[in-house]
Amino acid sequence: MAVKEKFPPWFHRIRLALEAGWQHHGICEHISITSTFDDNSTEWQLVAAPVLQEIFGGADDGRKVWTPFVFDATDFVVPGLFTVPGLKIEKLAVLTSCTECQHGPTLVLHGKCDGEKLSLHILLEPVVDSEPIEVIDTIRHVIRERTRTDESKGHLG
Repeated sequence: MAVKEKFPPWFHRIRLALEAGWQHHGICEHISITSTFDDNSTEWQLVAAPVLQEIFGGADDGRKVWTPFVFDATDFVVPGLFTVPGLKIEKLAVLTSCTECQHGPTLVLHGKCDGEKLSLHILLEPVVDSEPIEVIDTIRHVIRERTRTDESKGHLG
């Protein structure tokens, strides 16, 4: 399968809709969104997932966590005020796991955007074997992006 990492011209519209529909149930500032094009199926494949975070400071220092969320898919499937221009969802499915892609529970939307085939996977858990993207700094009470690895202590600084 010839898969290339790149972004379709309409990627920003999908990204904005994903971010608007994603409601974190705790302290978190990012979601992971990747885009690839499969030359064999001529289909864009987008994957959105919660990000891993690492706790810095306190009793849980170094622990990897992720923030639960609710995702409102209404704007993707029901025409209305916040509908993504050019997007038409033709099929909606839920997977408990995907043996081919090694993902856990996933909401899958198949359709087209601006006439191009699209498969949008919204993972309900972080991508397997992903690295933390954010640091929950319990000392300063802020979220910050991962900047460096302190190998002597095995956690992010």
